[in-house]
Amino acid sequence: MNETHISKLWSVLPNKLYGMPVPEEKDLQNLAQAGIKSIVCLLEDNSNIENYNKNGFKNLWLPVADDKAPTFEQVEKLVEFIDEQNKNNNPVAIHCQGGKGRTGTLIASYLIAKGASFDEAMEKIEANQPNAIKKDFQINFLKELSNKVK
Repeated sequence: MNETHISKLWSVLPNKLYGMPVPEEKDLQNLAQAGIKSIVCLLEDNSNIENYNKNGFKNLWLPVADDKAPTFEQVEKLVEFIDEQNKNNNPVAIHCQGGKGRTGTLIASYLIAKGASFDEAMEKIEANQPNAIKKDFQINFLKELSNKVK
């Protein structure tokens, strides 16, 4: 039996923040049943946004190229969106294509922006999605962000 993407949902902050690969349309109902109410799409292609809207998900399109780090402005938008959604009891799932590199980097960025150290954020990601953040440009961005928010 093939594993659906919903089974690849990984929790960072239970009932608040999750990571995952890009959900297929058939996964959206399962996501809703799992309590996810909001989705952040990191893909450069925003064609999934219409499906998210159609299926009742609050969403944020925050395109990050596969071989690039996010910007500080994107992290600010992400923090604002997640905090607003969580304030309204809307758990958020963040996805890129595979649910690792970009997703892990943005989730770690959120944790750092909310007060975690670089090491704490990396440990949290590694514990929940091993080897998600392994590219130098992602690690360097997170270190720079950590120094910036101190």
